[in-house]
Amino acid sequence: ILKSWRHWAIREMVRLKDFRADPDWIAARLKPRVTPAQARESLALLEELEFIAQTKGGRYVLSEPLITTSDEIPSPLIRDLHRQFIDLGTASVVRDPLEQREVNGLTIALSARKVQELKAAIKNFRQELNRTFSGDSASGSDAQEVYHLIFNLFPLTKVQGGPV
Repeated sequence: ILKSWRHWAIREMVRLKDFRADPDWIAARLKPRVTPAQARESLALLEELEFIAQTKGGRYVLSEPLITTSDEIPSPLIRDLHRQFIDLGTASVVRDPLEQREVNGLTIALSARKVQELKAAIKNFRQELNRTFSGDSASGSDAQEVYHLIFNLFPLTKVQGGPV
């Protein structure tokens, strides 16, 4: 599931009020588009890993509404997944109208201690957003679209005493 952004997007699509477990529908609804075969593969993987489950009525639901991982995973898979989402965000800046996206930034000088405080504040904020907005309903809601939120804090200067 960590190999592709589409698995995460399709997992959340299950919560859409008009969701259809039809690979053609899923492929057409995602942007960027994926193939119906990729959508089918993602659905099968999500079900196999028990991220989603089918009800007796045939509707997919989330097995667990809130998913979290460790904040400091150095895994190449996690890094690549973050890169995929960053690339999608970059494309959104030119593709999507302002009403559908929010992109802004803050450039500030910080001490090493303040960097750690800021990272902790970002993590706490992300966790609060996850609890507030992801936990509405495991089986569906009035959701109409799937969004991805990125927090991206990085140095613009060489870190003193660090690698060049």
